[in-house]
Amino acid sequence: MNPIQSPSGGPGAAGPNPIARTWRQAAPLIAAALAAQAVIVMLVKLVVPAPLLTAMLATFVFAGVWLGLSRDLGAEAPWNRSAPGLNLYAAGLTALAVFVGARLLAGIVGDGHAFYCEPAVPWRIEIAILGSFAVAVLTRIAEARGRVRLVYPLILVAFLWIAPFYGFFAGSVFLAVGAVAGCQDRSLLSVLLTGFGMIAGQQLGIMLGAWLSIPWRSQ
Repeated sequence: MNPIQSPSGGPGAAGPNPIARTWRQAAPLIAAALAAQAVIVMLVKLVVPAPLLTAMLATFVFAGVWLGLSRDLGAEAPWNRSAPGLNLYAAGLTALAVFVGARLLAGIVGDGHAFYCEPAVPWRIEIAILGSFAVAVLTRIAEARGRVRLVYPLILVAFLWIAPFYGFFAGSVFLAVGAVAGCQDRSLLSVLLTGFGMIAGQQLGIMLGAWLSIPWRSQ
């Protein structure tokens, strides 16, 4: 939404240090989101391509950066399935870091306003929340089967035509880029409510995915 040792426990887990664990969890999302943001703003500023092409390239960059860093840092998923509190810390760190990075990019290249506020792309709060929920469910099930490093990027690629407009269905990323883009058809309050709704939807998706992943045993 990958182990050396994953936050969920595997060979190489980052010890009990909560700061280190939070960073391991947040770093791949931060780097992936900022890399995708750089692609978006540069294309909007320098090339002005069709939104679909921009979305496609941004999604491939996001998925590739997340895949590479998650392998290096041992992060199995964009969250810790066993520690909801840690998830919130990581979400806060991700939102702050992506917001600061996007603001710096806005001062140098641009904020991607023309892309994020494209009128041809539907803006629906329910798409954002249900999307984050669905991605969390699918990724949690894949994590239980040891396939999350492959499945999470593939899910994003499958929704590449709309994923970048909704922060790749990560509430923390959506909060940051939504606040920077400042689309006129959505107030800052609606961006905040949607972002927090996405984070809540993700947690519910993790819980449902964990329940669906419990092996069935005949009595």
